[in-house]
Amino acid sequence: MRLNTLHQRGIKTALVLLIFVIITSFTLAQINNITGAAILIEQKEYTKCLTEKNVELYITENCPKCVAQKDIFEKNFKYINSIDCSDKLTECETLGLTEYPTWIINNQLFIGIYSLNELVEFNECN
Repeated sequence: MRLNTLHQRGIKTALVLLIFVIITSFTLAQINNITGAAILIEQKEYTKCLTEKNVELYITENCPKCVAQKDIFEKNFKYINSIDCSDKLTECETLGLTEYPTWIINNQLFIGIYSLNELVEFNECN
């Protein structure tokens, strides 16, 4: 009889722990969704600020670094003033561009991949 009671307590404890884990996981997932949405909204605002400041990104089609730069912006890349030098070679050559990705910020060239935070700092989009 005593073993049966201990067994039942063990099952109850396991069920309580399982319910706790499920509720905690669900809560953390919801917090992550809310936080992720807030980050995307913030990224969108910063990206729009870069556009308002006439920041331009020059890229080419078959450039792995260009793809990596685009991926940093995720869905907000559509707000970036980007010029594909594969299509506008003359314009890019006139500017003296030879490496990609290249950002033009306040008439200065920034070659390479930059984080959103770095670009925001360069442009005072805080």
